[in-house]
Amino acid sequence: MLFCLVVLCYVLVYHKFDITITMRNIGLGKSVEVKPLDEDVAVNLAAEMLGELFIFSIGVWILWLEYRRQQRRDIVKEDIQNSRLLELESSVREVELSLETQSAMLREINRALAAAHFKIPGSESSELPKKITDPSSKTVLKVSNVTPSAT
Repeated sequence: MLFCLVVLCYVLVYHKFDITITMRNIGLGKSVEVKPLDEDVAVNLAAEMLGELFIFSIGVWILWLEYRRQQRRDIVKEDIQNSRLLELESSVREVELSLETQSAMLREINRALAAAHFKIPGSESSELPKKITDPSSKTVLKVSNVTPSAT
């Protein structure tokens, strides 16, 4: 019963506000006295307003659910992109480390080749070996057409 009284009071205030605004909009000035609604008309208006409020609240709820769904989807998408970025950064670091290791190995090989001034028995000139074996990794490097640099 209290709810009905509150809703009816709200409807009467709404009616007075609506009539006042309508009078100003059509140019008749401020209405001095607004006739109160009959109880049946007020109840119908209250029912109509409650129905519209219900529909509006369902629409707001649906919009909120869609917003939350989009937000979760964006978070998942961002997490996937971040993990992919971390994988790529890790791969780049591994390639950089491998490049640095191989560069160091090449410098060491070049130093060893440049420092190798030995004579092969039965040969008048100093020649470089045809292959070099790395004992730690058992990698065989074939040497061809390389002359020692004067460093």
